[in-house]
Amino acid sequence: MRPEQIIFIILMVLLGVSACATPVTPIEKAPDPLNWQQYYSTQGVPVVPVLNEHNVYALSETQRKRFLTWFEAPAQQHLLPHKRLAAYLENTLHGFSFSGSTHTAQEAAREAEGNCLSLAILTAAYARLANLEIKFQAVNSPPLYKKYGDLMLISSHVRTKILKPAVKDDSTSENTLKISQGGIIIDYFPQFDNVTGGDVSGNGVTAMFYRNHVAQALIESRYAEAFWLADKALTLAPDDPENIAAMALTLRRLGRGEEADKLYQRSVEAGINNVTLLSNYGKHLQITGKYAQADEIDKLILDNEDDNPYAWVVLGHERLAAKQPRRAEALFKKALRLAPYLDDIYMGLASSYFLQGKRLLAEEALTRAYELAWDEKSKLQYEKKLSVLETF
Repeated sequence: MRPEQIIFIILMVLLGVSACATPVTPIEKAPDPLNWQQYYSTQGVPVVPVLNEHNVYALSETQRKRFLTWFEAPAQQHLLPHKRLAAYLENTLHGFSFSGSTHTAQEAAREAEGNCLSLAILTAAYARLANLEIKFQAVNSPPLYKKYGDLMLISSHVRTKILKPAVKDDSTSENTLKISQGGIIIDYFPQFDNVTGGDVSGNGVTAMFYRNHVAQALIESRYAEAFWLADKALTLAPDDPENIAAMALTLRRLGRGEEADKLYQRSVEAGINNVTLLSNYGKHLQITGKYAQADEIDKLILDNEDDNPYAWVVLGHERLAAKQPRRAEALFKKALRLAPYLDDIYMGLASSYFLQGKRLLAEEALTRAYELAWDEKSKLQYEKKLSVLETF
């Protein structure tokens, strides 16, 4: 796996799910959609205690003392606080290795390994001790896939920015602060094809921790635990569509398909047109024979303005796998409008053109992919495909 990736977007190939989906039609005066707990019941789900969010960021006493002793030492005071924290991370985590595991701050510091969410959580824990402000940022990056039965996991990426402390503005009152936008990014090795997304709230990042553990619990068939983890994530960040998708998926595993349908339907009615959520719902509608409603969801997907080009690349490849090259073409073109410099978009377009018998367009797209490729391995791959295509 690439070192900058974490798994926290959940997609599903819905197999063997309950037969009835609720129609996608408006209801009169729908309840508050962000109170998602009103659409499913905890009754009958065995209670499994989950980690308190405070403990996600808690460090051991030894870890706290070690950090504060170094951070407050006279020898380090020549560094501004945000640079001092970055230096501590660099000094202590030089051997920090990537893994797919999502750790608490204490675990990440002890094991010196974890995914980029683990690194973000650890950075936040130290920043709290140092009284430094941070921001979490989403990063759109090339997705990685891992499939477990009918569960597909797709990677995403989050990083931390330690902000330069605010300074007093002497030209105004004592209480007026001049806020600097400067800071230091803490991340795994950045990639040339990463695209910075928007900021993520603290609760949103904490919800990602629980959502990653939902995925692991589902893989290991610990459905009751997955339910309480998903409920925690949804409570912390009810406006994050990925948390809705995680809970809907968990409800299906628990045999509560009607409740999952309610979550999907209410999210659509509330205008939460996240492409992952819509894609999951559309798959379910198709599998249950609700083809007209699935087409409605497809239209919502195409009308969506998701600014992550890789979201469209993922959906495009799903359509290619489903032998729907025309729909795949439309999705890759959505990605192209956002990031015309990404070679893998042209590769997807070439595949969709080829499957439609549009050989010349496929050749043009492959040529463009070759021209935009950043590494020799990709260039060689595109060159081989072009050679094969030219023999047709």
